[in-house]
Amino acid sequence: MKLKDIIDCNESLKALKDKRLPISVSLIISRNFKKLAPVMEDYEEKRSLLIQRYAKRDENGEMITHKNDSVQIGDPDAFIREMDELTSTEIEVIFDKIPQVSLDRCEEEKYDRLTVDEVGVIDEYMLEDDS
Repeated sequence: MKLKDIIDCNESLKALKDKRLPISVSLIISRNFKKLAPVMEDYEEKRSLLIQRYAKRDENGEMITHKNDSVQIGDPDAFIREMDELTSTEIEVIFDKIPQVSLDRCEEEKYDRLTVDEVGVIDEYMLEDDS
């Protein structure tokens, strides 16, 4: 699984963690979110190092920021190249699986509705294969 897919998956899991879902589904979502935490920490550390490396600096060596507090990048092409290389890294993640019967319970009125993106992430990475 590419790091960029893990980043997207992490965002979906973060949203799913806060939804009212069957307890069996919530537990699996929570465990999978925790599995991604070290990967996300490592990514943020490496991303921060790249920002430090490519940041435009003033005469005092301080990073120059835009009005919205984002850092100005001195060589955007090189920064993008390195970020693309970083996010294209293959990382093995073994997700706990959600049984289809548990996922079907999410359709009950007492639970929060899942978005198309959330269902897509579950289907792609966490749905138990019935075959």
